[in-house]
Amino acid sequence: MSQSSQLMTHRIRFFHYEPKSINCIDFNEKLGKLALLRRSIRKHKPSQNDMPSIIEIWNVKQKAWYLEQTIHEDPDQSNLLESIAWSRCGRLFSCGLNSYLNEYDLFNGRIARSYCVHSDPAWCMTIDSDNELIAVGTENGFICIFKMFDDCLQFEKIMPKNDNRILCLQWHHYDMDSTNLFLIAGSIDFVKIYSYRQGKCIDFIRIGNNRIVCWCLRVLKDFTIITGDSNGTVSFWNGKTVTLIQSYNSHRADILTLCNTNDEEIVFAAGVDPTIVQFHRCYGPQITTWVCSRKRRPHNHDIRSMLINKNLLISGGIDSLLSQISIDSNGHISYLTNLFHKCSFTSNDQNNFIGLMYDKFIQIWRLGDADPRNEANSKESSTMITRLKLSEKATKLLDIKSRKPIIAFDMNSEWIIYASYQTFKAVTWSEERIEKIKILHDPISNISNIRLLNNDRFVVSYGCNFDIFELDRFGIVLEYSGISYEQKRIHRILSSENKMIILTADNCISIYDLNHSKYELLGTITNIAHQPCALAIDNRTKNLAEKLWLSFPNSLLIEYDLNNRQQCQTLMLNKFKSNENKESRSFNEHWTIKQIAFSKNSILLADDNNLYMLNIEQQRMIKCDKYHHIIAMANIQHQTRKCPDNNNDDDNKSKINNDDDDDDDDDLVIIEVTNQMIMATLPPLLVMKTYGVS
Repeated sequence: MSQSSQLMTHRIRFFHYEPKSINCIDFNEKLGKLALLRRSIRKHKPSQNDMPSIIEIWNVKQKAWYLEQTIHEDPDQSNLLESIAWSRCGRLFSCGLNSYLNEYDLFNGRIARSYCVHSDPAWCMTIDSDNELIAVGTENGFICIFKMFDDCLQFEKIMPKNDNRILCLQWHHYDMDSTNLFLIAGSIDFVKIYSYRQGKCIDFIRIGNNRIVCWCLRVLKDFTIITGDSNGTVSFWNGKTVTLIQSYNSHRADILTLCNTNDEEIVFAAGVDPTIVQFHRCYGPQITTWVCSRKRRPHNHDIRSMLINKNLLISGGIDSLLSQISIDSNGHISYLTNLFHKCSFTSNDQNNFIGLMYDKFIQIWRLGDADPRNEANSKESSTMITRLKLSEKATKLLDIKSRKPIIAFDMNSEWIIYASYQTFKAVTWSEERIEKIKILHDPISNISNIRLLNNDRFVVSYGCNFDIFELDRFGIVLEYSGISYEQKRIHRILSSENKMIILTADNCISIYDLNHSKYELLGTITNIAHQPCALAIDNRTKNLAEKLWLSFPNSLLIEYDLNNRQQCQTLMLNKFKSNENKESRSFNEHWTIKQIAFSKNSILLADDNNLYMLNIEQQRMIKCDKYHHIIAMANIQHQTRKCPDNNNDDDNKSKINNDDDDDDDDDLVIIEVTNQMIMATLPPLLVMKTYGVS
């Protein structure tokens, strides 16, 4: 039996994840996309230092969902967003406490137009796509209505002032007649019914008389109004007679969100008490009633928003995880937002380094090294993952602070480039100090990608444009400006020693030559059906053709030859079985492959919670499910140094068996975030009594 080589794996858990609450979710069925509104979690009173809102666009057409676009807010013009909504044609709108209704330019990832909402903070909004109307509820009790046109919005009217703020809104077509268009508005102690045609309140429902807050409501086609309030009560009302049908005190705290299935037979409720309670419609001989039929708990913290997509219940809240539950089962799948752009890896002749990007600073760490006396012992093991002790702990070297939130960065062993919303900055660094370098160029706003191409150049992208700058300690100067192929939004940038790869939003890959100052376009790859979720350049074959590997949400893995721009091979990952480990299941199709790395004769793939080693020659894939929320993975240089006897394993190094003996294999570094790490950063939970515990 031949001796197997070892791929040493650094398992890092010192990345401090800063969760951002999912406050609102909306779905566009035509596009197959979810829009998520994320806000910083407030553990104390709000302050001027609150982080800007973030909007994420998720593609949910395939079984595996993936993050397609992130829209950052300008921190100097904070909107304090509270609600987002899609129009039927795919236009995205938001409103917030800065008194503006915003429409987004999804191509450039920024606000296109803003409209003042009666100079009041806006709490909620709803869109009637049939009549192309947007209604916005405000702090002082006004409902402002706008008419949608192809290139703008036009103010229509204001409904009479309510005594308290409007917290939830929904349009309703009575008897499916477009002339009988109503607005149902939830406030404090009251739910009011407004006629759009008459422009006034025509009826109301009193839900309480002691400052009971109606946080959410739903209106069914038969004019059943469902409300969720601050007493934890779900109430069903007859909208025609404004009388109570049924009421359930189903939660121990505020109900923040409601949703219903397309056939309106099932209603779901959740909130501060994160239990999702399901209500089912029952038809009797004389009256229709609602019964509580099932409870689920996919989240451990407040649930802020829910919706239904076909047979899936989608939810999000304070814990920052986007969850989906099949309506017919209890199992759920949770997705963590992409965080790979917050990590960067580099090496020099002696050490490996990692850069971690946080909201307003960047940390530089030197990774620990393996004790050579433990490597021989690890090679005797036949298990997939084995703990390996270290000769030295990982050491934090530097903190690079920024006054503005950081949205993108990259680093190598000499340079760090990072960007805020308004501009970008450059510094040189060593293990002892940093030095800021002047930027000899006008500021560039809303940068989406930064990539160091080599030791003397880097590229930034914004919209469909990319600029290549020359690195110089006397000042950073622009060397080349370009526009992506067919002027599409640039999604991601990769680079090898002599090539730059640009992935655009229309699933086109452009290859540029870095050996010439003109940065010539060598060619494009356009026959891609879906947007790649991960891409990596295989540099294992020195002096031979460079290969580009792409993973897709439909379990597809494709290899391209960058020189000939031809597809080499196509693999369906869900066809492989985990024959090596009988306890492991096959490939999990519900998570996309987010990271790609390489060993001597295998490809390493990582999704949210699994690590796969794929040996193409042997047609075998080994799966490891001992990881949680893998946010970044990369190859780094193998470093081993002799050290004293004081061994420790704080870096949690592990190893993965390989099939060839090669001591020169690179190490693999994996950064993960556990559920316990996420929970430790959240506010206190609602106290829940457990059976058998006093």
